[in-house]
Amino acid sequence: MFKKILLVLITALILGACNQKDAEPTTAITLEEVITSISDQGLTLEEVDLPENNAFIQDLNGVSPTFYSLKGTPLSIYIFQTVNDRKEGIEEFEKSTETGELERFNTFTIKNVLIFYVEGEKVTNKKLTSAVSELN
Repeated sequence: MFKKILLVLITALILGACNQKDAEPTTAITLEEVITSISDQGLTLEEVDLPENNAFIQDLNGVSPTFYSLKGTPLSIYIFQTVNDRKEGIEEFEKSTETGELERFNTFTIKNVLIFYVEGEKVTNKKLTSAVSELN
């Protein structure tokens, strides 16, 4: 009897450890943190209305983006619940745009955040890269 209880406890411990190993980081990034990080790089985001047919403002994996203009160029920020949700969102974007032609754009990802930025000035691209890196 004691061996059976011990076996059940050991099995539960092993399964619990496996689940923790696969768990995602507990610190999700918020929209406010993204905006602050971008602002800290000296960049100013302006809220804009983009055409409904713009590929960079579609809902992805159930998440609607917040979109801005950065030096006259569209920038979309998606805040997903988890990293896996973000990955699924990227897959959905790739499937929905595979047959169309898009403007040149950069994709920035970190944890649960996905950012699309229609390619602008090199200096701005570098600052955005720095802003995203600082969120880690």
